[in-house]
Amino acid sequence: TGLLKIEHMWPFKSLRVLNLSNNKLSTIQGLGALRTLVKLNLSFNCIETIGSGLKNLSALRELSLYRNQIQRVEHDLRDLKLLTFL
Repeated sequence: TGLLKIEHMWPFKSLRVLNLSNNKLSTIQGLGALRTLVKLNLSFNCIETIGSGLKNLSALRELSLYRNQIQRVEHDLRDLKLLTFL
């Protein structure tokens, strides 16, 4: 078992680190309220596309997508100006 989607994150809007590794996530979505997020681990999921789900994460410095099936990048990661680890 594992998470299939990310939802109801708005109560945690001041969260700085989030580890969602080892789940069954296929998309990156539902994180828009986490504007203070600095570190996001999405390793070992089933993510195929990097879409607009990272768009509002302007404080993000570390993003781990290890062991996913990334085939397409639809969102320009250059918008994540503080990102230093991918």
